[in-house]
Amino acid sequence: MRSDMIDPIRIRQREVVSLFHYLTEFISPNFTASYHRFIDDKGAFLFSRNGTFEVAVFNPGGKTNFYLCVIHVASGTIIWSANRDAPISSSCKMELTVQGISIAGQDGNLKWATPPLRSSVHALLLTEMGNLVLLDRFNGSLWESFHYPTDTIVIGQHLPEGAILSSAVSDDDLSTDKFVTIDFRTAQLGASGRFMIRRFSGSDREQEFLGPINDCQIPLICGKIGLCMDTKSNRATCSCPQGFHRVSQNSSGCMPSGRSLPRACDSTSQLNPSALSYSRLGYDMDYFSIDFSEPVRYGVNLSVCQDFCTSDCSCLGIFYANSSGSCYALENDLGSIISSAADDDDDLWGYIKVIVGAASDLNNTYSDQTQQFPVIALVLLPFTGLLLMVALGFLWWRRWKASNREIKLGSYMELADPRLEGRVSSEEVEKLVRIALCCVHEEPSLRPNMVSIVGMLEGCIPLGQPKVESLHFLRFYGRRFAEASMIEQENGQSDFTLFPQANDSTTSTTSDSRICLSYISSQQISGPR
Repeated sequence: MRSDMIDPIRIRQREVVSLFHYLTEFISPNFTASYHRFIDDKGAFLFSRNGTFEVAVFNPGGKTNFYLCVIHVASGTIIWSANRDAPISSSCKMELTVQGISIAGQDGNLKWATPPLRSSVHALLLTEMGNLVLLDRFNGSLWESFHYPTDTIVIGQHLPEGAILSSAVSDDDLSTDKFVTIDFRTAQLGASGRFMIRRFSGSDREQEFLGPINDCQIPLICGKIGLCMDTKSNRATCSCPQGFHRVSQNSSGCMPSGRSLPRACDSTSQLNPSALSYSRLGYDMDYFSIDFSEPVRYGVNLSVCQDFCTSDCSCLGIFYANSSGSCYALENDLGSIISSAADDDDDLWGYIKVIVGAASDLNNTYSDQTQQFPVIALVLLPFTGLLLMVALGFLWWRRWKASNREIKLGSYMELADPRLEGRVSSEEVEKLVRIALCCVHEEPSLRPNMVSIVGMLEGCIPLGQPKVESLHFLRFYGRRFAEASMIEQENGQSDFTLFPQANDSTTSTTSDSRICLSYISSQQISGPR
């Protein structure tokens, strides 16, 4: 309640103005009303602020029964009545005191009263929603008609658990007739992906609704673009559509082979439409939301449907009804695809928007979230350059002499920068070493691209296994590194280079004190990207 609603000065002003008519919003205690006293207004003595509702000692049928009522003025509908089972005559009184509201008959016997209150009444308020409220001096609610519904509820009225609505005998007689108990209900989206409505009545509970019944209708039952087989038992069997593969062994969902997926209103908004294409899902495919959504286009051909999806960054795929030309958009997020072996109708064609060409490298396919290099990668990747290659070459040379055909570097922590002070584990360094070795394969086609590198660093895909036969050059690299130390010791020379300087002449003489130890060209080391 607003603090200015029961300002005493305002209340007194309203009472003075209303002495000859009716009161607005508030009444103070020690007030008495009867039908005769307010007969000019048909017993109405209190109105809500804008006159939407009124409180009256009212006779609904023109007979002898009168009731204390809250009435909707425009329609004349009684939304609440106090003494519906104890009607009074036109001369009987309603009294407002500091103890509450009471209604007495001609003989003075009590007909109806509010229950005992926790503190004294300071004002009676009729709100613009039709709620009759007793307030204490701090504007706190002591009693509300909304908490005691009769046969009608209005907008904004909350029904307490176990409350009862009871109909009137007739329009003239407001006495209770039939009644119904208001049960407590909950609506919940369960962890299984199903929507449930439950009813609680006392200690009894009952499930009134559960949907969907079919597992394949659950939006993400098989993950993103996972294929759910619709079986007779309504149990889900998950796989991937033809031309798609699992995201990873540890997660559900599928991705298009050799392609990447755009993100809704993110990367697609910056892509040229020529970089977008569509992968078809195959025959007898359906989607959970199509039965509950309207087509975005009617009576169009497939190319128009695809053009619409290409121009809308929120559209991630389409389903096209060939017979009707209806175009359905899969927007913002992609769920599971439904395949029904019992469905012979191939009228519905499904397509997923994909990125082709160079854009695939810029939008990796392993997650819908923004990919970020791990902190450990940002710290250690700079060390995977020349220093790491030299160290690895030397270690490789030593291991090669022992005829070890597998890459088993046991002293990984020796490669970590001492300044990290133990903040990295041997497993993390091993991961970077194995990735680095895969990146220096002699054959460029065997080297992973950046998408795969990020996936291996983040654990989305398994680590690659370096191929020994493609790393033979490291033997010579490590041998030359060892020979350089020997030459330095024998000749007492320390001025040597591992790689030719950019301004070195190709016809340098043997008198040059610098010794070039690299027998591998930069093209052989890095290769085309």
